[in-house]
Amino acid sequence: AEFVLPVTPETTARVSALLQRLGLEKKKFIAVSPVALWDTKLWNDAKFAKLADDIQQQLKIPVVFTGHSKELLDKITTQMTTEAVNLGGQTSLTELACLYSNALLVITTDSGPMHLAAAAGTPVVALFGPTDPNRTGPYGAGHTVLRTGIPCSPCFKKKCETRQCMEDISP
Repeated sequence: AEFVLPVTPETTARVSALLQRLGLEKKKFIAVSPVALWDTKLWNDAKFAKLADDIQQQLKIPVVFTGHSKELLDKITTQMTTEAVNLGGQTSLTELACLYSNALLVITTDSGPMHLAAAAGTPVVALFGPTDPNRTGPYGAGHTVLRTGIPCSPCFKKKCETRQCMEDISP
């Protein structure tokens, strides 16, 4: 299936200007979306920080964090030893789609941004715990799903004592 996103020339120009201002080149950065509506879909902030540091130090690829709140993302970026870009709250939905289409890869939880990145045609690495990737995507070719496969997953619970299915995923 093909997903058409209503990205206007103005949106493309705004995102191009943003990338230029940040010193980022098309397809030469990785976007990370650590957000999700369910608590049980969230990964650990320290693990996201370690993953971003590893990407920047070992792969020499800049990391750009996206989400609805700069303050939420600051909880991750302040734990990092390298500098990442925090675009929390700075993009509209269509700008985010355009940003994702310019990314080399998007690393995300099972969330709206995961679907947006897949629809934008960018490879996704999706972290799955309580939900079933066979039911909720990411849809299309070229995506990778990381999950632990513990017996209780998928459970589709929004509350969990241990959140073990997400905790067991390592950077």
